[in-house]
Amino acid sequence: MLEVLGNKVVDSDEEVALLHEMKEIILSFIRLIKKADFTKNSDVRLLYDKAKEIESQLMNVGYSGNPSPVHRLFEVAEKLEKKAVSRLLIPDNVLKKKFQNVYFIFGDGAAVADELGRRYGFFVYHTCDNRWRYAQDADPQFQPGLCRNVPGYFAQDPEDAAMWEREIAHDFTPMAIMDLIQLTGNHEKIIYENVIDIDSIIPFVTYGVVVSNYKASDDFCERYENEIHLRDISEEEKDKLVRKANMVWGKGKRATPRETTQYGVKQIIWDDKSTVEKTADMIAAYFGLSLK
Repeated sequence: MLEVLGNKVVDSDEEVALLHEMKEIILSFIRLIKKADFTKNSDVRLLYDKAKEIESQLMNVGYSGNPSPVHRLFEVAEKLEKKAVSRLLIPDNVLKKKFQNVYFIFGDGAAVADELGRRYGFFVYHTCDNRWRYAQDADPQFQPGLCRNVPGYFAQDPEDAAMWEREIAHDFTPMAIMDLIQLTGNHEKIIYENVIDIDSIIPFVTYGVVVSNYKASDDFCERYENEIHLRDISEEEKDKLVRKANMVWGKGKRATPRETTQYGVKQIIWDDKSTVEKTADMIAAYFGLSLK
């Protein structure tokens, strides 16, 4: 423990030294600019030449001369940035352990998640309830999907809506992970259902399935079709949009989801032959859940 703490002190001292060096470099620039007489062509030319020199150094990775203050400033900034990132990183094995009792249900499985939660007393985390809550405080620069100012999801062109859904999942995932970290401290078992960025979360998933909704009556697709039929466009345009929507959302097709093809996540089929209860039975059996 003393060795770890001692190394932390040394690391902190290095960071303080880097900050002091950055401060001195910035102050030297301020002094240089204050001394320049912008009414003299010679000083303007000097600053211009210095700018070209800096540009050349930054673009030439193999520069072997004495580094200018600007060059050193970038080096210091890069080191500080790496230190800041290292402070924020959570080791993968820590998250894997944190989420070992989180049961992920990807795809269209809200009703099934509720059934499993009722049976086993698990806390159910619904992404739809939480992502719109986080959208209120989202930063448009870093979370454009959560900040899109549009009339509504079902008012979009189907392809644009599908792209928006992927953007939302990407933007929402960091907040969902933070929520799960907190919830694991309050609940023994958690069911996470619906949207999340699979590429980001898959390294930490111990239990996971993807539910493919192949019922003839699909509430999601029907809502989309109903909205299209209410639009002030020709019948020909409505039919074209409905066909396009069915193609985008895969209505009537039994395609294997990317979670399965790329990461081997178990696919659970939910169709007209399977009730919510039966689908929950299949997932519970796969997860190894049993009623006490």
